[in-house]
Amino acid sequence: MRRIAPLGLRTRLIAAFLLVAAISAVTTAALTYQQARNAILKQTQDTAISTLRDQVEQQEFRLPLDQAELQRIVIELGKRGKPHPWIIFGEYGSVRVSTNPGTPTSSVITDNLREKVRRHDYTAFQRVEDARGNPWLTIGVPALFEHNGFSESTGAVFYASVPLSTEKQTVEAMVDAAKQGAVPGLAIAIVPALLAARSVLRPVRDMRRAAQHLGRGRLDTRIEVRGADELAGLARTFNETARALEQSVSELQDAEIRARRFASDVSHELRTPLAGMLAVTEVLDEDAERLDADTTKALRLVRTQTGKIPIPL
Repeated sequence: MRRIAPLGLRTRLIAAFLLVAAISAVTTAALTYQQARNAILKQTQDTAISTLRDQVEQQEFRLPLDQAELQRIVIELGKRGKPHPWIIFGEYGSVRVSTNPGTPTSSVITDNLREKVRRHDYTAFQRVEDARGNPWLTIGVPALFEHNGFSESTGAVFYASVPLSTEKQTVEAMVDAAKQGAVPGLAIAIVPALLAARSVLRPVRDMRRAAQHLGRGRLDTRIEVRGADELAGLARTFNETARALEQSVSELQDAEIRARRFASDVSHELRTPLAGMLAVTEVLDEDAERLDADTTKALRLVRTQTGKIPIPL
């Protein structure tokens, strides 16, 4: 299998910058969407609950309620829907009525909501979806009356079904706006990404160029230090290393010059003694037959060894 060539540093920097920008944008958009959605739904929810509770408390009840009386109260409550028109359902024992003729009950009013209202005699609400996926806010308010300083249940419960289609459209519009703004936002983010990559890669290119010059023997090469970040610290380290290398090479060159001078001086000093020794051994060699054997042997050894030494010019 062919290995994929690694991406360049510029490409990786731009990709990392865009990734961070994308994550930040998505996170910010998600948090904003969540907060805005909750605020929109809460405002609608609080208004509807407060309105229904107040309207129920203002109604006068004549117990026991018959279907006609319950229907009258339901129709009266249905006229005062806020912030949107709502559908009111009334339940009293086995009697079921609503503001929609022919539909005395609704599937968006769950058994769980009924149980909460009837068991605890307090206002309860739920956000549900119908079979078509439309969102609804359902509110249950028990009808109470005061008796001996205590609140007693009348047995009647009123439910309001508030459509949340407008809020859903508002939230969807926010999501669409976030999606439409994401692509231009990332496109705009390329500009600072390129500038950031350039600011990072410029010292790297300068360092590579300086290293090439240093490898070619230009030991006086230095890098201009800009700023006080990590790259600036790396540039200072490079300059110190180059300075130390230049000093070491200079010292080696000076040592080589001194060594050559020393060799030259030694050669000059040895030239005269060696010439004299060679002359003496040549003279003695001519009279070697008149000398004793040991002297002759020593003389020839000296002549042989002296002859191997080159006389400096």
